[in-house]
Amino acid sequence: MPSAARPIALLILGIVLALAGVALSWRLLIELVGLLLLVIGAVLVGVTLGFLRR
Repeated sequence: MPSAARPIALLILGIVLALAGVALSWRLLIELVGLLLLVIGAVLVGVTLGFLRR
């Protein structure tokens, strides 16, 4: 396989694996996204409060 095609093959493999993972774990994915949003929100609040205190 030429070196130029290798990243494309890895990208396709990654997309296929990601889609399979999403299909197998919808509920877990939704919970992880919710947790991620919670963490991002908490970080934004903390950063905003830090700026307001100055």
